Amino acid sequence: MKLFRYLSNFILPFLIAIFNLFILLFPNEILNASKDGIVLWATNVLPTLLPFVIGTNILIGTGIVELMGIFLEPLMFPLFKVAGCSAFALICGMISGYPVGAKITQSLRSCGQISRSQAQRLISFCNNAGPLFILGAIGTSMLGNKNYGYFIMIAHYVSAIIVGIMFRFFYGSEKDYVLPSKRIFFRAFNHVKFVRTDKNIGKLFAQSVHDSIETVLQIGGFIVVFSIVSKILELSNVIVLIWNWLVKFDFIRQIGYETFSGIIVGIIEITNGAKILTAQNFSPSILIILSALVSFGGFSVHMQSISFISKTDIKANLYILAKIIHAFISAVIAAIMLPFFNFQTQSVAASNYDYSFISKMIFSLENLLFIIVLQVGLIFLICILKYFCKKH
Repeated sequence: MKLFRYLSNFILPFLIAIFNLFILLFPNEILNASKDGIVLWATNVLPTLLPFVIGTNILIGTGIVELMGIFLEPLMFPLFKVAGCSAFALICGMISGYPVGAKITQSLRSCGQISRSQAQRLISFCNNAGPLFILGAIGTSMLGNKNYGYFIMIAHYVSAIIVGIMFRFFYGSEKDYVLPSKRIFFRAFNHVKFVRTDKNIGKLFAQSVHDSIETVLQIGGFIVVFSIVSKILELSNVIVLIWNWLVKFDFIRQIGYETFSGIIVGIIEITNGAKILTAQNFSPSILIILSALVSFGGFSVHMQSISFISKTDIKANLYILAKIIHAFISAVIAAIMLPFFNFQTQSVAASNYDYSFISKMIFSLENLLFIIVLQVGLIFLICILKYFCKKH
């Protein structure tokens, strides 16, 4: 460990120096890569992720997550060995996509709603790609067929559940945790009676919007940086050097340079890697590779996620290990599923996203409106229940 820290003190400044050097040597190429990252953030992340982050922050602040956890406790703890409120992170992580699962896990851990071992288990399977990215960006836009997106999505989510079941046996024990198996409705009623009311709803909403904008801006910074890193790898011919070194292995030679390049770039940043993979002649094996890359997420996503969980006692190296296992299981499931789907070999050219910024923003605002209406209704229901509790 000391050797690693010692080396990192020299390696990290060296890499940053190279990063800045390429900006000076190739300003036009780096500028275009930066623009691509900003466009990716503005057309995909901002309109689709911001409403969900705002909504989840409000739900956590109003205590509704704890209420949800009471009802889901009998399912989540026996299956994944985590508290019932963890279902909120799993569901929102699947709906919203990276890195919402990590953000909610960090919030639940910071609030003390889950233990350290539960948080470590939860982060291993709740931080997943969203259906809009899989079906819209990869399936419809890049591959030209939403059925390919459904195939990748099934492999991705099923493998996530399998990882969650696997990791229930790791990261310590919960011997001191007593699973309440009875009187669920009584406990839920009691929770509503004593739910926190010290926060003003307007103040809570304003704080949630502020924190959400900060979170989304931070994610945008990571996307831009890793888009530049991908361009630097291309300009420096690092991928070519790695290919020349590994091409002596038959299985590497068989996949071809373009596929190999897409895999390397996808490990760093999933969207650009998927563009490279789908720009060549389509073959069903590409779906297996895409399933693995989507499940792994790429280091751009991991840095976003680690920026959240580093605020807690969750170990980042165990999270990365879980995502590697997730990618492997997803590839195996995709390979098993492939014979049952009649995917014909065809030419599929990667293109820019078919979804305009305006259409995504409208979709985003509709989701935000739905979330606000749902939350207002839940808050109103809690107020009514509290009123009757005081009367009785």
